Amino acid sequence: MEKELVCPNCGALVELHKDKCPYCGYINEIGAEEHYMNKLSAIKENLNRVDDNARKEYSKEIGVTLKSLIKVLIVVLILCAICLLLFAWVSAGKKKYLKEAEDTASLAENLKWRKEAFAQYDELYNNGEYIKIAELMSEAELQEKDIYSWEHYPFISVYKKYMQVKDVMLPDMVAEGCDEYLAAELTYACFYYYYEIYITEYGSGNRLTEDEKAILKANREYIVGVVHDRLKFSDEQMKEFKDNGQVLGNSYLAYADCKKLAKKYYSQFE
Repeated sequence: MEKELVCPNCGALVELHKDKCPYCGYINEIGAEEHYMNKLSAIKENLNRVDDNARKEYSKEIGVTLKSLIKVLIVVLILCAICLLLFAWVSAGKKKYLKEAEDTASLAENLKWRKEAFAQYDELYNNGEYIKIAELMSEAELQEKDIYSWEHYPFISVYKKYMQVKDVMLPDMVAEGCDEYLAAELTYACFYYYYEIYITEYGSGNRLTEDEKAILKANREYIVGVVHDRLKFSDEQMKEFKDNGQVLGNSYLAYADCKKLAKKYYSQFE
């Protein structure tokens, strides 16, 4: 049975948990407090339910937003990758085009240079001005011009060495003596003739005219005299150098090997 208490206002019996007297409306403090606390608990519970729902809704919205952002990010990355590929493709195409244009321009320039230079070389060649040609070719070689396709290049390249020995190296040797550098240059130039490298090097054997061969043969006799009389190498030594591969291998005269021999023997050069 529900506990009761006497209403202090009208004397009627009032259930303990009622918030007021049902007869006079007088406030039952015990019941009113309990009633208030029940309402407060219900409010808190509702608030908690609201917070849980809000958290769920918020989490759901965050998830949807993140998924959307991820999709957007993926699209952006794909677009960036496509842009990079397009840029690379365009750049490669541009570089290729510029390289081809540069090569074409370089080829056209070289062809123009060859036409003009070779015409000048031909005129000088017909006049027998071989040294002048050699000087012009040396300048062109420093500029990386194509002098090697000129038909008389093999002859001029060999003839130039003969003139260097005769007009430059030997006079320097007489005036200043012979150091290791001059010995190496002189040895290489003389050996070039002695071993008849001009016949095989550059494939020049089939490119020399009979007149050119006659000139080089006459010059070679002069060089042989320099080898024996000034460098003091005997025929036996020259044959030994050749047979042992000390200077000559596969018909190619090596400057480095000539330099080694010059360093070893240059004290005997006069």
